[in-house]
Amino acid sequence: MSNIAPPLHRTVNEKHLVSHPLFFEWLSCGVQLAEMEVRLGYWSKGQCNAYLHSNGLNKSLSKTVYDTAKLNAELDNDYIKCPTPQLWKTAVSFDMFIEAPMHLLFLGMVKSIMEVSDTYMKQNQLGNKFITHANTYIAQLQSFHLEFLQI
Repeated sequence: MSNIAPPLHRTVNEKHLVSHPLFFEWLSCGVQLAEMEVRLGYWSKGQCNAYLHSNGLNKSLSKTVYDTAKLNAELDNDYIKCPTPQLWKTAVSFDMFIEAPMHLLFLGMVKSIMEVSDTYMKQNQLGNKFITHANTYIAQLQSFHLEFLQI
């Protein structure tokens, strides 16, 4: 294990996730921990993805953290860089971005729910049944001919 302290409520051995207010410093701490664990060879790509996902970060940033850590492992310690977005290093606070929580909610949570639902439907062969059921409602919505709802 690395010597970087994990962010509050996101230790590596958590049994369940506790909600925590989002702050750029808190997110940065999670990114730094993940980078170091991968760089030192303690974490795989899957572990890095899972940990950063538990912090509310997307797969794109997780891939960047993992790839950067692998590159850092090949370099001298004097040149280690951490892939923290520049915005996180400014004096601007997270709560100034009203769209950020909504963005995380809809790109993170809804996407995860869709992935889990899709996997469940495939495993239980419910895809066609769901499509038939959903098409009933989609057809009703389409009958309204709304400008903002292109189906």
